[in-house]
Amino acid sequence: MPPASERTQAAEVPAASGHSAPTTVNPQVRQQEPIGATVDPASRPEEHDAQPAYEAFWFAVAQPRTAMDEHSGAAAFVIEPGGWVLALEDRGHEFLVQHTDGRVGVLRDLSNIERG
Repeated sequence: MPPASERTQAAEVPAASGHSAPTTVNPQVRQQEPIGATVDPASRPEEHDAQPAYEAFWFAVAQPRTAMDEHSGAAAFVIEPGGWVLALEDRGHEFLVQHTDGRVGVLRDLSNIERG
């Protein structure tokens, strides 16, 4: 017989009955009171303080345009005529645009734009 440190003991299995012992496979569920929560209305932002919802739209350009990296100001990619481009946000004076490969940039020249 191996030493006690190397012996494994069989797990005790409860005898089959109408009620099984709680386990991960057979958890015991108890009826609980519903959980109520209260929120301090002062901690909620006012509706007018919420960020405005932006609606994406498609647009086309008549001549090539360069979209700039929003943070560095460097050229990010060129928007070519002949296809639709996704604008994620109209900021009034510029568009936040997404290239077909996923890159995002800012288009500042909004002259002769056709919105879809």
